[in-house]
Amino acid sequence: MRPRHSRAPARGERRRRRRGGEAEADAARRRRRGGGGVSGSLPFFDRVLFPDTSPLAPATEEEAATAAAADEEPASATEAREETETEREAWRLLRRAVVSYCGEPVGTVAAEDPECTETLNYDQVFIRDFVPSALAFLMRGETEIVHNFLLHTLQLQSWEKTVDCYSPGQGLMPASFKIRTVPLDDNKEAFEEVLDPDFGESAIGRVAPVDSGLWWIILLRAYCKITGDYALQERVDVQTGIKLVLSLCLSDGFDLL
Repeated sequence: MRPRHSRAPARGERRRRRRGGEAEADAARRRRRGGGGVSGSLPFFDRVLFPDTSPLAPATEEEAATAAAADEEPASATEAREETETEREAWRLLRRAVVSYCGEPVGTVAAEDPECTETLNYDQVFIRDFVPSALAFLMRGETEIVHNFLLHTLQLQSWEKTVDCYSPGQGLMPASFKIRTVPLDDNKEAFEEVLDPDFGESAIGRVAPVDSGLWWIILLRAYCKITGDYALQERVDVQTGIKLVLSLCLSDGFDLL
């Protein structure tokens, strides 16, 4: 009669092989999710907004070469491809929505409809709504409007700590802003442009724009990553603005209007 323990080594070997196969499959899945260890094979906005994403497995030379070629192909295809009529019309409408302040572009209005007589607050530049337009400008290489937007909206951020319920809390970014022309020093013949922020007074229900600051930080990161202008995010006023936004959002309760 064969000893009962004679099959144990075989079963143990099968279990080891099965665990080894599962480990190899897991490693393969991790390599696929991690782009083979090359950040260039990650989706575009993952590389822009999450640049520190690190692979779980090292890339081979062949995988690195394939990912590098994949990065170069879309760029060359974009240069060679002509814009469609739909794309040209979209850019025409987007440029028509651009708002200028002191001769420089600072954003786009929320909606541009020449046939609408009741504009409400859609003729203003919204922090949140400008982000998709800003990303389109950045991918096209038109970075000036985004740079101006980031700095001018930072100037509108509330830095004063208030105790009443009618003023913006410290660190709150406006929901939107518009350009107004006002007389210069009570001189009716001379005028100047000013930025008029809206901290929710015109919103439905007068809701405080607690998300505006987070959208501003996301766009700041995208701008610096795409342009390489990291000096902007290192400025003292920009760092102070980021700190105020995070302090507001991470507090136990928001300061409302």
